[in-house]
This record gives sequence, structure tokens and C-alpha cells, in this order.
Amino acid sequence: MDVIALAATIGNTGIVNTGGTSGVFTVAVSNIGVAGTVVVSGETSSAAVTAIVTVCETNPVDSQCLATPSATVSRTLAQNETATFGFFVAQTANIVPDFAAKRIFAKFSQGTTLRGATSVAVTSGP
Repeated sequence: MDVIALAATIGNTGIVNTGGTSGVFTVAVSNIGVAGTVVVSGETSSAAVTAIVTVCETNPVDSQCLATPSATVSRTLAQNETATFGFFVAQTANIVPDFAAKRIFAKFSQGTTLRGATSVAVTSGP
């Protein structure tokens, strides 16, 4: 598997602004390698990013979750198949802007092997 991942944020800024509560971003993936199953997860870059991240696979037409968001999602991808995911970021404390260091990672793994990833910056406000 070789998963290419592209993130999109509201306003195409590359930044998730939780606005003091929560924020969202989406990721589209394409598997350009052999078929396989990946575990999709959202992770913070460090303990300084005080947030809980959940994920769901989405309908690519209307962006609606196909199931309730959870900590991880398993998804089998055929060769050359695409899929879309929604990532939900709920802050647990203020996140001061530091766009290089404070990030949310969307990871696509098989066991301990990372097959693809992307990230966005995160903050509580401007």
C-alpha cells in the first residue's frame, strides 16, 4: 500500500480553528499501491495540543459520516481506490497559535507501518 493523503480545511487555510470548542477538516486519499487495509487515526503533534481527535469515513458526494466518529477507522482500499474522511478536533484547553509545532496528523497505518499521512495546524483562535 502507498496512500497519498490530501487535507482540506475551512477556508483552505491549512489551519483548524476550534473557536474555543471544536473544529473539523477533511482528508481525501488515494491508494497507489497494492490493496490492503489501513487504520485511520488522528493524532496531535505533542501534549501541548490539548485536543481529542475523532474520525469517520465520509460520503465523497455530501461529506456526511458513514458511521459515528471514533478514535480509529479501519478501511480496505483497492489499488487506485479513493476514499474521504472527516476529522473532528475537540479542544480540552486553550491552544495558542504555533502553526509549525501545534498540528493534527491524519495517519493511515498497517500495524506499525505508516502508509500515508498529512497534517494541519490547529489553534483555539486567531
